Amino acid sequence: MVELLVSLSIWFILISLLLPHWTIVALERENKKRESIARQVFYEQMIRTDFIYSKEVIRQGRTFLVSFAGNELCVRWTDLLERQKERCGYKFQ
Repeated sequence: MVELLVSLSIWFILISLLLPHWTIVALERENKKRESIARQVFYEQMIRTDFIYSKEVIRQGRTFLVSFAGNELCVRWTDLLERQKERCGYKFQ
């Protein structure tokens, strides 16, 4: 009985130490998915010929702000940790 209690307490300690790290890994995995979608939106906007200077693009329930100024195209979004992310590049005509 004592061995069972010791082993259960060890498992409880390990799980309580690893659970916060596991949630962070899951959040970062979802953030990478958002970044991948933003990169896809960025390249789709790069090949477009109509120049809308600012618009919102919604993909898979996520909102991305596309802005175009001069020759620079930028895609902005917010990740799950409320950090503002941005991907910019120059569009040559």
